[in-house]
Amino acid sequence: MNITPTPPQRSLAWAWVGIAGAVTALLGSLLPWVSVVTFLGTIDVAGTKGDGKITLVLAFAAGTALLVATTKRAAGTAIAAGIVASAGFAVAGYDAVTLSTRFSNVNTTLASIQLGFGMYLCLLGFAAAAVGGFVTNVKIKTRNRDTRRPLAEPYLTVSPAPTPTPGDTS
Repeated sequence: MNITPTPPQRSLAWAWVGIAGAVTALLGSLLPWVSVVTFLGTIDVAGTKGDGKITLVLAFAAGTALLVATTKRAAGTAIAAGIVASAGFAVAGYDAVTLSTRFSNVNTTLASIQLGFGMYLCLLGFAAAAVGGFVTNVKIKTRNRDTRRPLAEPYLTVSPAPTPTPGDTS
């Protein structure tokens, strides 16, 4: 009977959630962060006119780090992605609060200023990327710990012994 250890397989689905979040934040950085609605029409101001350049770089860095963490199974890279995504969330959140309070009294019949959907995508994407990075870090550390050779092998598969052939006397 052959006994071989088989470690449990851990899913890195959270890394892919984080990567999707980083891509969402990247797109949100390029899309409108502020919309000015007047009786003449709507004017959108892209995130790259301000701090969107910073969030663009942070989203790219977080996504790349999560991709590396997924392929190389590097826990330190996943935690770095979570920290970078948290910094991106802080930048986008600061801008959202600042813009909301600065223009809160500009709601007249002639014009109103609102946060654009790019800002919301940035916040949502960075939140998903941060959670994905931190959870992936835990999953990779657990997986790396489980693949080490323990003193007692708790994960064993038993394969049947080879059947003797007729006439084999050994």
